[in-house]
This record gives sequence, C-alpha cells and structure tokens, in this order.
Amino acid sequence: MRAVVALLFSLSIVGCGRIERTSECRSFAKTVNAELDELAPLVDAGTDGGKNDADLAKRYAALAEKIRGFKFSEPAADKTKTEYADLMQDTSKALEARAHAEKAGDRTAVLRTRTTFAQIQRREKMLVARLDSQCESP
Repeated sequence: MRAVVALLFSLSIVGCGRIERTSECRSFAKTVNAELDELAPLVDAGTDGGKNDADLAKRYAALAEKIRGFKFSEPAADKTKTEYADLMQDTSKALEARAHAEKAGDRTAVLRTRTTFAQIQRREKMLVARLDSQCESP
C-alpha cells in the first residue's frame, strides 16, 4: 500500500510539473505572439528613411527585456528563452543599423543588413522549434 501511495504521489508531482511547464509555455507564447502581432504591420510597412526601423528597434529591445523577465522552471526552456531574448535584441541592433544606413543614404550598408535579417530568421525558426519541443516533451 505504501508503495502505491508513493507511486501515486510521485506521479502527481510529475503531473504538476507538466502542468506548470504547459502554463509557462502558454503564457510565454501568448505574450510574445501578441507583441509580434503588433509589430507585424510595422515590419510590413517597410522603411521610410530609417524612422520606422528606429521605432521598431526600440520595440524589439523592449520585447527582449520583457522576454528576459519570463522564468521557466525547466532549465533548458529557460536557456532557450534567454537565447530568444538575445535574438530580439539582435533584431533591434540590426534595425538600428539599417535605420542609420538609410538615414546616411548608404545603400551598400542597407543591403548588407539583408544578410543579418536572413540569419535572424533562421535562428528564430530554430529557437521556436526547440522551445516547442521543450514545451511538449513529457
């Protein structure tokens, strides 16, 4: 009987951990997706001599700080979350660089930022996939 109680207790702890992780993941996804949904129309609007990029850079930097404020109970997910915050900060820096290049009329520098943004997109896909698997694993 004691073995059954211990087993049930240990299963309930595992279940609570899964519930906690699911709650953390949902909260994180809801917050980040809401922020990114607000940014999407601004990103789609393109540049206007760098002003839009400068504004977007501030918003991405703020999102990076918001993401850093999240805490995951699972160390691997918390590490991935930190990497995602770093990615948002890198996006902010790339936008600032493009805004500066646009303002200076440096078309070569503007074109170089395309490579940076392509790298950012690849990193984002990898981090989202990793976080998804960390949130779904048993």
